[in-house]
Amino acid sequence: MTDFDEQLIKSLEPSFEQLVEGTQFMVGMVQTGNGTEWSKKISKFEDFLGIGDEASRMVQEQKAKARILQLVLAAEDAEEAERKVMKMSEHGEAKGEAAPEAKEAPDADEVIQAIKDSCDECIEHAINP
Repeated sequence: MTDFDEQLIKSLEPSFEQLVEGTQFMVGMVQTGNGTEWSKKISKFEDFLGIGDEASRMVQEQKAKARILQLVLAAEDAEEAERKVMKMSEHGEAKGEAAPEAKEAPDADEVIQAIKDSCDECIEHAINP
């Protein structure tokens, strides 16, 4: 029987130690760019892969959804404010006091219509930028 080392087939590829040896100095040589450079590079890479338009469309859709959510939350706040004003006016009338003049708040139907109009506009803009 021969020695175990003699039985091993020698690989032409370098070992891990050979690959790592002498590369530690390279870590300090890597340059970091600012975020703008990276975003440009990412955009170019997405375009190269053919996903740039899709990624842009997804971002636009997310922005449209965020605007819709903001409008819905604003409508809920308006409805809550309207309920509070109504409650205050009922409470004031019960005491025989004049209800304080409330700021003219938009009607809930007006707010809902504004949201629908905005949604249609956002969707149209996302489809046809």
